Amino acid sequence: MIAMRGLWRWDQDGFRAIHEGLREPWLDPIVRAITITGLGHVQALVLLGSLIVFRAHRKAIWFAGVSGILAGILRALLVRPMDRQRPSNFEFARPMEDVFGNSSFPSGHATGSFAIATALCLALRGTRHAWVGYAAIFWASLVAFSRVYVGVHFITDVIAGACLGALSAGLVHIALADRILGRATGDPAADAERSSGSPGS
Repeated sequence: MIAMRGLWRWDQDGFRAIHEGLREPWLDPIVRAITITGLGHVQALVLLGSLIVFRAHRKAIWFAGVSGILAGILRALLVRPMDRQRPSNFEFARPMEDVFGNSSFPSGHATGSFAIATALCLALRGTRHAWVGYAAIFWASLVAFSRVYVGVHFITDVIAGACLGALSAGLVHIALADRILGRATGDPAADAERSSGSPGS
């Protein structure tokens, strides 16, 4: 019980440090733009567009999409029983979005973003395009940060979302890597790198 009170205090202090301490008028529109990229339908459109533009990596993109879908399902199963109030419900918050209610834990934006990012890391590791996965992790971290900044999630919400998203991608990789990826990325040069065991440039 003492530990839970301490965690709650830490969550409030961390939320205030970001939501109040880092708020700047010039930063607000940048963070709003970042947080939009964490919406499920926006991510779906980007992945669908990527299938057309980056056809050589369609298997990795499918893998990211399936991971995102699983993450969304798992999050939906968890959020109602967790029944945690969003910080935007409390008087100490000045939310930038009209998002309230008891759907705070885990963060859906963080869950989906980290599922996609982790999937790309797993699919492209050991290839010359591995940097895309690392860049995706950085983007997902910015999305998670944005949810606290705009005042609709606590830090533990986005941490839990990141873990759930990574777990979802890991489960898809264990269960379906052979079927979706075929132990390949769809890029002949990258596949040669993977099969030879040589690191990407």
